[in-house]
Amino acid sequence: MSFSSIFRCLLCNIPKKESRGEKVPIPSGQYEIEGKNPADSTDSQESIDSASQFTSPDESNITTGENIAEIPIEKSNRALIVAAKGAYSFADLPFPTLAHEHEVVISNRATGLNPIDYKSVDYNFCLPEFPWVTGREMAGVVEMVGAGVRDVKVGDHVWTSTYYRDRRAGCFQQYITVPAHTVLPLPPSTSFTSAASLGVAGLTAAMTLWHWLEVPFPPPSANSPPPANSENQEQEQEFLLIWGGGTVTGQYALQLAALSHLHIIAITSSHTAPLARSLGAVVIERDNKTNTQIISEIKSIAGDNITRAIDLVGPKTASACLQVLSKNQRALFAPLAMMGTEDEVPGNVQVVTVEMKRFVLDAENRAYALELNRLVGQGRVQVPGIEAVEGGLENVVLGLERLKKGEMGGRKMVVVF
Repeated sequence: MSFSSIFRCLLCNIPKKESRGEKVPIPSGQYEIEGKNPADSTDSQESIDSASQFTSPDESNITTGENIAEIPIEKSNRALIVAAKGAYSFADLPFPTLAHEHEVVISNRATGLNPIDYKSVDYNFCLPEFPWVTGREMAGVVEMVGAGVRDVKVGDHVWTSTYYRDRRAGCFQQYITVPAHTVLPLPPSTSFTSAASLGVAGLTAAMTLWHWLEVPFPPPSANSPPPANSENQEQEQEFLLIWGGGTVTGQYALQLAALSHLHIIAITSSHTAPLARSLGAVVIERDNKTNTQIISEIKSIAGDNITRAIDLVGPKTASACLQVLSKNQRALFAPLAMMGTEDEVPGNVQVVTVEMKRFVLDAENRAYALELNRLVGQGRVQVPGIEAVEGGLENVVLGLERLKKGEMGGRKMVVVF
């Protein structure tokens, strides 16, 4: 698969307008893109956005600069903008206006950083025009609500997950404007910093399992017994494989799957192996092993009973996942970090396309965020370790540069305002 075909987007035909002003150049250099180049990658960084999210033909409404009108309020909206290809700058944008009565404006308190944030700028994709504002998840305080909003009010502490095709929703700015159904209250005893990890990693894990891999919601109580057929029948049990179990998305997926009483095998580094074991997985450490050796270990544990798999690493490990999925049972596979076009998919295996934009575009998917909120609020799902970067917008680029270097050790990078 060619590099350009992996990154193709419907928006690529939109002319990009150059911006004037002081620019902050991005250092040149090659960074391995998890799941978006032929090379395999480690699970030290997270790869949760796939090119398939950016190519569906039903995306016709783009909110761009022409739709953001100045209003007579003495507030400005400080933003870190992508001013031109490969260059950031700061700008004071107008305070946002609402496009309809079901929108919410949130004042930023913490923003999660993800590999897609720097990859889209370094490789010039998912940027409908210049200038643009990126950033996919945040937590903050409700600043303004539309007349039709019922679930939240001004002053509420909330988190959200956003969609790149609306510049007002980019999280690298002071005020973020989003549809009301994507706005969730902070779970009890959860800080803005911790909640800023829910919108990408947490929600991706939840929707991948519950929506695309057809895993049932966990029981309502931690004291609920496991399914009747789950005791003392290890050889007959179905397994979930998570390749990249030490990533932030992997940690959320491990916890959610364990709550639904799934048997889980996680492939991790030796560094994150203890963490994955503590979250309920049988762990295979990948250090100094070939994929062939890892495949053999997986089969020795699960036999022909792996019926679900998530890959968070890249095309080579996606191919390995296909090799260990059951040959005789229906199996579902979510390659969150892409897979090669040359891979042969057996007839009993369904490869699902995880499109996290569906959370924003389909209001009924709010149910998955509400369930995730419930589990975090009950303490049944723990937020992964956070590496906080103080200083708000001024230090977003610093945080992204740190994220590029990898070796996060299963921690989530969050910029605090």
